[in-house]
Order: sequence, then structure tokens, then C-alpha cells
Amino acid sequence: MNHFKELQLFLDTADLGQIEKCLQQRIISGLTTNPDIIAKERAGNDPRADYINHVQKMADLCKKYAQEVPISIMVTESEPDKMIAQAREFASKIDYSNLNVKIPIGWEELGVIRELEKSGIKVNCTCGMNEAQAILAANAGAHYFSIFSCHIKDMGGDSFEVIRKSRKLLEGTHTEIIVGGVRPKNMKDLIDAFLAGAHIVTVPLDILERLSGNQAKTEEKVVFTNGVFDILHPGHISLLKFAKSLGDKLIVGINSDRAVKILKGLDRPINDERTRQSVLESLDYVDQVVIFDDVETINIINELKPHILAKAVDLTPERLREIDKVPAEVEVRVCPILAEFSTTEIIRRAQGKK
Repeated sequence: MNHFKELQLFLDTADLGQIEKCLQQRIISGLTTNPDIIAKERAGNDPRADYINHVQKMADLCKKYAQEVPISIMVTESEPDKMIAQAREFASKIDYSNLNVKIPIGWEELGVIRELEKSGIKVNCTCGMNEAQAILAANAGAHYFSIFSCHIKDMGGDSFEVIRKSRKLLEGTHTEIIVGGVRPKNMKDLIDAFLAGAHIVTVPLDILERLSGNQAKTEEKVVFTNGVFDILHPGHISLLKFAKSLGDKLIVGINSDRAVKILKGLDRPINDERTRQSVLESLDYVDQVVIFDDVETINIINELKPHILAKAVDLTPERLREIDKVPAEVEVRVCPILAEFSTTEIIRRAQGKK
């Protein structure tokens, strides 16, 4: 007889409305959250009380729909003894049978994990970055080992190789691999995480809704904007938010380091192309970042074929001539309000120049 196991999706949120929506559809296998997420949802002056009360509301919703899925919540303490005490407080005050406490990987934290698991409190060992940590977490008895996929990528590593090797190493243990930090706008990362061997992937609601969409029926409206984005400032943020508001998917093009030196001078960029790409990818409203090795954008526009090109309001004659080359089917929209910031001026001030 064949035994099948579902590919588990954990919803990463503290929004009670989103949780109820997913429970009604019976499409999630668990919930994960942390104090920062809950802080956006809670009210009151006692953070710890609000934290526990809010998690209890999450748990009550799960019980309401007869789905006592795992709920992982993060400790806020950093010292081992205090972590243990806080985890026990969570377990005693939150009425729920499937509570898991997040403990970050670390030398002293391994003792915390073992102590909690020994006392019957399930642990989600988080902030995993490599296979060696997976071995340590499993040996300490953790129910889950959470790999931070995007952090590994940001540091130049291959997160999917870490997932593959960790899965192979953990076969035969009771520790399951959770992949967190998958870029919410990149559905390919979610699929690749499962293909690499993840037992569980954490996702926000919007990606679940996008996964269920019929792409044959509804075409995404793609927006493109571009720049150097050397030192991210409020002017950039205004442009990016405006661009995202125009469509479904925002692709940001950044000039390569070679192209920036031609455009801005040999002392630029301050941040290399991979760093600039990583910073932009961390923004929720940016769906994709591409590096193009050109001083003009026409070639990358012809390659990507966006529906809309979003530009800054400060259009120079050179930029206007460039826009004239844009294919007629690409709509050009100009950001109406742009904060008055300049990377060049920021650099000058930092250097003490007037």
C-alpha cells in the first residue's frame, strides 16, 4: 500500500482574517508567526500579554474549524534560562495542543531545544543557514528545522542545495524541514524548495491566492522601471511604490557596475550590482530585479516586453529621447510625486562636500 504525504504549506501571518479564510478553505497545514508580525495586529500596552492573547485567538480559530495545525511562535528572550522560562509560559498560558516554540540555532540554544523537547514542548529551530546546523538541530531533538532561504541567497549561497543536503541528512529522524524566507513574489522559489526536499514551505496569503489563479484566463500586467539604485532613498521608494500600483508584477532593472561607471563616473557605484539587487529584492512591492549591462533601457524593454514603463518625474532631455524609442504598445507613466532626494547629493554630504 502506498503512503502519500501532502506538500505542506504553512501560512506566515498573524492576521486573524487571513487565517480564518485559509482555514475555511482547508488549504494550510500550519501557521508561523513572530513578535514583529503580531505587533502589527495587536493593541494595548503590555506586549507580552498581547502576544499571548493574540496567539490564543489564532489557536481558537484553528479549534473552531477543527484543524489543530501546528502553530509556531517565536521567543522574545535571548538568554537560555529566560528562553526556557518564556517557552514554558507560552505552553502553560496558551490553550492549544499543537503549539511549537521557535528557538534560533546557536550553541547555547541547542541546550534550550533539548530541555524543552524533553519536557514535552515542541521546538521549531529557526534561522538555519547550513546542513551542519540541521544535524545539530535534529540531534537536539527539534521537531522542525527552519531554513532561511532568501538569507542564504543574499549571502551568495545556494539555498536549494542546502535544502537537498539537509533533507538527505535528516532522513530517518523525526525532524522536518521548513523553508522560510522564500521571496513571496517568486512562486518558482516555492516550487523549487519542494523539489529540493522541503517538507514544509511558509508562505503569505497573497502567494496562495496567486498559486490558485488561472494564468490562461488572466494575464498579469507587467510594469517595468529602472535606475542605478545605488543608495536607496525616499525618492526611489516613491517611484517603486507608484510603479507597483500600476499593475500586477513589478520588474526593476538596474544598471550593471560597468554601465554605472559609464553613467556616473569611475567612483560609482558605491554598492555593487549584487548588493543593489539584493536590497531591492527584499522589498515586498518589488517582484523581480534584473541587471542589464547597458546605459540605455531600450534593449531590456524589448526583451521583457512590459505593459507599462514607469519613469521618474525628473525627465531629462536624454531620458525623453530614450522614451521616444519605447515601442508603441508599452504605456509610459510618469511618477507624479517624487521625494526630492539624490544619491549624488547624499554621497557629497557623506564626504563633507557642499
